[in-house]
Amino acid sequence: MRLSTKVKLLVGVLGILASSSSFAAPARVGAQIGYGFNDAYKFDIGVHGGYTMDEMPIYIGGRFDYFLGSSEDTVLLGTTFSTSSSVWILGIEGGYDFDVADDVMVRPYLGLGFAGVKASATVLNTVVSASTTEFAFWPGVAAYLTVADGFYVGLDMNFRIISGTSAFAMAVPFGMTF
Repeated sequence: MRLSTKVKLLVGVLGILASSSSFAAPARVGAQIGYGFNDAYKFDIGVHGGYTMDEMPIYIGGRFDYFLGSSEDTVLLGTTFSTSSSVWILGIEGGYDFDVADDVMVRPYLGLGFAGVKASATVLNTVVSASTTEFAFWPGVAAYLTVADGFYVGLDMNFRIISGTSAFAMAVPFGMTF
Protein backbone atom coordinates (compact mmCIF):
# COMPACT_ATOMS: atom_id res chain seq x y z
CA MET A 1 0.00 0.00 0.00
CA ARG A 2 1.44 3.37 -1.00
CA LEU A 3 2.00 6.14 1.56
CA SER A 4 -0.60 8.42 -0.06
CA THR A 5 -3.20 5.63 0.16
CA LYS A 6 -2.35 5.09 3.86
CA VAL A 7 -2.72 8.81 4.57
CA LYS A 8 -6.09 8.92 2.79
CA LEU A 9 -7.24 5.87 4.76
CA LEU A 10 -6.15 7.43 8.06
CA VAL A 11 -7.90 10.72 7.26
CA GLY A 12 -11.05 8.79 6.35
CA VAL A 13 -11.02 6.81 9.62
CA LEU A 14 -10.49 9.99 11.66
CA GLY A 15 -13.35 11.62 9.78
CA ILE A 16 -15.67 8.72 10.60
CA LEU A 17 -14.67 8.87 14.27
CA ALA A 18 -15.24 12.62 14.37
CA SER A 19 -18.63 12.44 12.67
CA SER A 20 -19.86 9.56 14.83
CA SER A 21 -19.24 11.22 18.18
CA SER A 22 -22.29 10.38 20.27
CA PHE A 23 -20.96 10.57 23.81
CA ALA A 24 -21.97 13.91 25.28
CA ALA A 25 -21.93 17.64 24.96
CA PRO A 26 -18.53 19.12 24.19
CA ALA A 27 -17.83 20.87 27.53
CA ARG A 28 -17.40 19.17 30.89
CA VAL A 29 -16.57 20.13 34.47
CA GLY A 30 -16.15 17.90 37.45
CA ALA A 31 -14.18 16.69 40.41
CA GLN A 32 -12.31 13.55 41.28
CA ILE A 33 -11.11 11.52 44.20
CA GLY A 34 -8.19 9.21 43.83
CA TYR A 35 -5.00 7.66 45.13
CA GLY A 36 -1.34 8.01 44.19
CA PHE A 37 0.94 5.05 44.74
CA ASN A 38 3.88 6.94 46.28
CA ASP A 39 4.34 8.29 49.84
CA ALA A 40 4.25 11.92 48.70
CA TYR A 41 0.93 11.38 46.88
CA LYS A 42 -1.58 9.05 48.61
CA PHE A 43 -5.19 10.37 48.79
CA ASP A 44 -6.16 12.83 46.01
CA ILE A 45 -8.91 15.40 45.60
CA GLY A 46 -9.15 17.56 42.50
CA VAL A 47 -11.13 19.41 39.87
CA HIS A 48 -11.05 19.29 36.08
CA GLY A 49 -12.73 20.82 33.09
CA GLY A 50 -12.37 20.99 29.37
CA TYR A 51 -13.80 21.11 25.89
CA THR A 52 -13.95 18.59 23.03
CA MET A 53 -13.84 20.24 19.61
CA ASP A 54 -16.82 19.87 17.28
CA GLU A 55 -14.92 19.05 14.07
CA MET A 56 -12.72 16.30 15.54
CA PRO A 57 -12.95 14.69 18.98
CA ILE A 58 -9.81 16.41 20.28
CA TYR A 59 -10.01 17.34 23.97
CA ILE A 60 -8.33 20.36 25.58
CA GLY A 61 -8.73 20.85 29.30
CA GLY A 62 -7.20 21.65 32.66
CA ARG A 63 -6.72 19.96 36.00
CA PHE A 64 -5.84 20.73 39.61
CA ASP A 65 -5.02 17.89 42.00
CA TYR A 66 -4.01 17.98 45.64
CA PHE A 67 -2.45 14.83 47.01
CA LEU A 68 -2.60 14.80 50.81
CA GLY A 69 0.63 12.79 51.01
CA SER A 70 1.67 11.00 54.14
CA SER A 71 2.74 11.62 57.72
CA GLU A 72 4.79 9.25 59.79
CA ASP A 73 6.10 9.24 63.36
CA THR A 74 9.07 7.06 64.29
CA VAL A 75 10.51 6.62 67.78
CA LEU A 76 14.23 5.88 67.95
CA LEU A 77 16.09 5.81 71.28
CA GLY A 78 13.25 7.66 72.98
CA THR A 79 13.21 10.48 70.41
CA THR A 80 10.24 10.98 68.07
CA PHE A 81 10.98 11.76 64.42
CA SER A 82 8.03 13.06 62.39
CA THR A 83 7.91 13.42 58.61
CA SER A 84 5.19 14.57 56.21
CA SER A 85 4.83 15.30 52.51
CA SER A 86 2.23 16.47 50.00
CA VAL A 87 1.97 17.36 46.29
CA TRP A 88 -0.26 19.67 44.23
CA ILE A 89 -0.44 19.64 40.44
CA LEU A 90 -1.86 22.29 38.09
CA GLY A 91 -1.79 21.92 34.33
CA ILE A 92 -3.37 21.57 30.92
CA GLU A 93 -4.32 18.35 29.15
CA GLY A 94 -4.85 17.33 25.56
CA GLY A 95 -6.36 14.08 24.34
CA TYR A 96 -8.46 12.28 21.77
CA ASP A 97 -11.96 10.97 22.53
CA PHE A 98 -12.95 7.52 21.25
CA ASP A 99 -16.61 6.50 21.56
CA VAL A 100 -16.54 2.77 22.30
CA ALA A 101 -20.28 2.40 23.02
CA ASP A 102 -23.34 4.66 23.17
CA ASP A 103 -22.60 5.87 26.70
CA VAL A 104 -18.87 5.02 27.01
CA MET A 105 -15.93 7.14 25.89
CA VAL A 106 -12.19 6.44 26.27
CA ARG A 107 -9.63 9.27 26.18
CA PRO A 108 -5.85 8.80 26.02
CA TYR A 109 -4.24 12.11 27.02
CA LEU A 110 -1.09 13.97 28.01
CA GLY A 111 -0.94 16.59 30.75
CA LEU A 112 1.68 19.31 31.19
CA GLY A 113 2.03 21.72 34.06
CA PHE A 114 3.59 22.45 37.41
CA ALA A 115 3.75 20.55 40.67
CA GLY A 116 4.39 21.87 44.15
CA VAL A 117 6.13 19.39 46.42
CA LYS A 118 6.31 19.99 50.17
CA ALA A 119 8.15 17.94 52.78
CA SER A 120 8.82 18.54 56.45
CA ALA A 121 10.53 16.78 59.34
CA THR A 122 10.40 17.38 63.08
CA VAL A 123 13.13 16.22 65.46
CA LEU A 124 13.47 17.39 69.08
CA ASN A 125 10.86 20.13 68.52
CA THR A 126 12.83 21.50 65.57
CA VAL A 127 10.91 21.71 62.30
CA VAL A 128 12.72 21.62 58.98
CA SER A 129 10.63 22.04 55.85
CA ALA A 130 11.21 22.51 52.16
CA SER A 131 8.98 23.16 49.21
CA THR A 132 9.63 23.49 45.51
CA THR A 133 7.69 23.99 42.30
CA GLU A 134 8.75 21.77 39.42
CA PHE A 135 7.74 20.98 35.84
CA ALA A 136 5.39 17.99 35.64
CA PHE A 137 3.84 15.86 32.94
CA TRP A 138 1.49 12.91 33.05
CA PRO A 139 0.46 10.53 30.27
CA GLY A 140 -2.79 8.77 31.01
CA VAL A 141 -6.02 7.23 29.86
CA ALA A 142 -9.53 7.87 31.15
CA ALA A 143 -12.84 6.10 30.52
CA TYR A 144 -16.17 7.86 31.07
CA LEU A 145 -19.69 6.48 31.41
CA THR A 146 -22.78 8.65 30.98
CA VAL A 147 -24.95 7.78 34.00
CA ALA A 148 -27.77 10.26 33.37
CA ASP A 149 -28.47 13.01 30.89
CA GLY A 150 -25.61 15.46 31.35
CA PHE A 151 -23.79 13.54 34.12
CA TYR A 152 -20.81 11.19 33.99
CA VAL A 153 -18.54 9.02 36.15
CA GLY A 154 -15.31 7.37 35.12
CA LEU A 155 -11.90 5.90 35.85
CA ASP A 156 -8.71 7.87 35.21
CA MET A 157 -5.26 6.24 35.32
CA ASN A 158 -2.05 8.19 34.77
CA PHE A 159 1.66 8.20 35.46
CA ARG A 160 2.84 11.41 37.16
CA ILE A 161 6.42 12.49 36.42
CA ILE A 162 7.83 15.41 38.38
CA SER A 163 11.50 16.28 37.87
CA GLY A 164 12.73 12.71 37.81
CA THR A 165 10.36 11.22 40.39
CA SER A 166 7.23 9.39 39.38
CA ALA A 167 4.07 7.78 40.68
CA PHE A 168 1.14 5.86 39.24
CA ALA A 169 -2.19 7.47 40.17
CA MET A 170 -5.83 6.41 39.79
CA ALA A 171 -8.94 8.55 40.26
CA VAL A 172 -12.71 8.37 39.94
CA PRO A 173 -13.83 11.50 38.08
CA PHE A 174 -17.47 12.62 38.15
CA GLY A 175 -19.25 15.68 36.88
CA MET A 176 -21.52 17.15 34.26
CA THR A 177 -21.47 17.99 30.58
CA PHE A 178 -23.13 20.89 28.80
